[in-house]
Amino acid sequence: MGRTSGPALVAGTHALTPAADGLRLRNGKAAGAVGALAAADVASAASSLHGIAASSGTGQDLSPLARKTLLDSIPSALANAVRPILDFKPIVTRAQLRALIASNPQIPSSSSQNGSSAAGGGVLILFNRLILNPSDFLPLHPGGELALLHFVGRDAQDEIEAYHSDAALRQMASWVVGILDEADWLGPTRDGKECTAADADELERGGYVPLVPPVQLGYRAGVLEAPHAQAAALVHLPAPLSYRRPKHFPLPPVMLEPPPPPAGSGLDPARERAMSQAYRALHKRIAKDGWYVLRPAGYARECTRYAILGAVAAYFYLYGMERPSVGQAQSPLLLFLSSIFLGLFWHQLTFTAHDAGHHGITHSPLIDRLIGVTIADLIGGLSIGWWCDNHDVHHLVTNHPEHDPDIQHMPFFAISGRFVDPDAVTDGEQTQDDDNATKRPQVTFVPEGLWSSYYRRILAFDAPARVFLKYQHQLYYVVMSLGRFNLYANSYGFLAKRAWKLAFPGKSGGALGGEDASASIWAAQAGSQDALADLGEADAAMVSKLLHPRQRRSNSSSNLATPARKRSGAKLFHLIIELSCLVVFWTWFGAGVIGSIRGWGWRVMYVLVSHIVTSPLHVQIVLSHFAQSSVDLGLFESFPSRQLRTTMDVLCPPSLDFLHGGLHMQVTHHLFPRIPRHNLRPVRDRYVRAFADEWGATQQQDGRTTSLYSEYTFGDGNRRVLGVLAEVARQVRVLGQVAEAQAKGTLHHHEPSTSHSHSHATTFASEAGKAEARGGRRSGSSSGTDSDDA
Repeated sequence: MGRTSGPALVAGTHALTPAADGLRLRNGKAAGAVGALAAADVASAASSLHGIAASSGTGQDLSPLARKTLLDSIPSALANAVRPILDFKPIVTRAQLRALIASNPQIPSSSSQNGSSAAGGGVLILFNRLILNPSDFLPLHPGGELALLHFVGRDAQDEIEAYHSDAALRQMASWVVGILDEADWLGPTRDGKECTAADADELERGGYVPLVPPVQLGYRAGVLEAPHAQAAALVHLPAPLSYRRPKHFPLPPVMLEPPPPPAGSGLDPARERAMSQAYRALHKRIAKDGWYVLRPAGYARECTRYAILGAVAAYFYLYGMERPSVGQAQSPLLLFLSSIFLGLFWHQLTFTAHDAGHHGITHSPLIDRLIGVTIADLIGGLSIGWWCDNHDVHHLVTNHPEHDPDIQHMPFFAISGRFVDPDAVTDGEQTQDDDNATKRPQVTFVPEGLWSSYYRRILAFDAPARVFLKYQHQLYYVVMSLGRFNLYANSYGFLAKRAWKLAFPGKSGGALGGEDASASIWAAQAGSQDALADLGEADAAMVSKLLHPRQRRSNSSSNLATPARKRSGAKLFHLIIELSCLVVFWTWFGAGVIGSIRGWGWRVMYVLVSHIVTSPLHVQIVLSHFAQSSVDLGLFESFPSRQLRTTMDVLCPPSLDFLHGGLHMQVTHHLFPRIPRHNLRPVRDRYVRAFADEWGATQQQDGRTTSLYSEYTFGDGNRRVLGVLAEVARQVRVLGQVAEAQAKGTLHHHEPSTSHSHSHATTFASEAGKAEARGGRRSGSSSGTDSDDA
């Protein structure tokens, strides 16, 4: 499974391979070291929860100024909903929050194996200072469970506001279980000192230090799935945690401490916080100015266009079919024209399905989902449920190699060197030699590919990848022409997994359990309960209230089972609706349209042409991100900063907006995903460009200021994408040459750190090229050609 580098390549050194639960260490003492460290840290975590009940009751610790500042800092819809209950929520410190997350799996609340108590409930998310617990909503979240899991222990105010209506925000008031301590919210100042100022400006500064969500460390449902996930997030921790992780919960709380921003990134947490606050003010201004209001005339034009394309496709098809009753023979030319217009019909309809998936048409989740199911499933044969699950994660962790499924296309494409040269894992085990502790030589492991938290598997850099990636820039448009078939595979695979999970709960993926991992999940839950077993009665009751607020409302075992039944029932209903629509699609398209054509050759022609005609859509989808930065700058980067860094627009006259369907204004769409498509252009021109210019002026590159807004012509954008693909292809060829030299014994070996540092230097050099291109002229007429070596 793994390959070695460094000393393991030298003759006489034994290569070690990763085991299923991490690295297989030769004498096993590191495992004991991890266990001892974990036990000590878990005990420390439990001790931090002693006295947590003392802050409940009247809420006197929340000063009037802090209360007013908090309510003023959140949307009015949520503020009005939480105002009556705010004074009755406990004050929770960051250390206590960290202990709660590290001790409890991120799964819905459920009764323990013996039915005596509840387990799970560790989905604790910050909205400003409010601590939310949506654990029971995890399986029902329209954007998928990962949209919540990626923000455990983090402040998700920007993301939540961007993606939810006022009605949804009001409902979130029922998830509020506590309030973060004021000192932890203010956080340290730039010189590391605690901020104690009591004025409103300081309170709004928001210096909270985020925690690393366990899912990003490879944990799902309390069990370690990926021993090598996001290795860079642990390198700052003491050994052995820096290279070996516990198999299941509870975790040592120190594991959730974030690494500092990458050296050389120039990331300033204080600036990121200020940018986040400016983004919220801009969001309020855009909403106040009415840009979330639907423009019916825009969709009237779209529907007219759809009707014309569909009618023309039907006309050519009907008059191209054989009709013996009138002496008409089958016309391949008319069928060819029909397949073209059917492809154009699908291409244009997909834009509205995209809008519906974001609730960007009527802003009603129910109505927009019905529109999406009709277009995607019934007419297009795709799954809107899969699309929402996949696409919402892409918006939240844009261009992150390990977490964004929209850039995970192995073995066909890799846009970053990390896909072919992941982070190394070092075995730094201590061994005992009599009375002296000695450290044996380190052996560095590089897993055979990058872990995907979405697909829950390694994106293998295997033999097929080594072949395809060498020529990815030359095969790019060929692969994209078949992109719709990949959407079928992803859609039906998603629905099949959902059906399997409903039929066999706990035996499949998702937050409800890893494959055949029930015993490990129960062990994690039992370990979590044991870690908190020594709490006093009052403290234990408060912890239970924070983790299982809904289950405490009734002691009835039947009521405890009701949420699980409701979750399964809702998911089953959605699955039945989608499957029914897909049956209708394959009836009208498969049996009706294709089945009525005489001759298998003409049938294949009709399918291929109608599907290949939609290929510009797939080029448009990846164009806005493939050439942008894919460096992980860590958890301190703000939501607007990440979206501006990883997204670009396509220069296009207003008369051609319908060809791109809003996908050419992805910067504005990623910042404000619920804005109706036909309002994107005025919002971009009046607000977003100025915002990007203003914040670009606050950072300098080589002594000059630059806008954070990226826009290129369609041609220049494609050349940038091809350039990035060509650069990674070059890296793959170099790795192949190194492997060949190793096999022949002609390679001169270097120190492991030097070898690995060089590979990552190459990756960051490629990213620097992307950043340099982003800093060019807005029009993109000359700034997007830095990678024209393709």
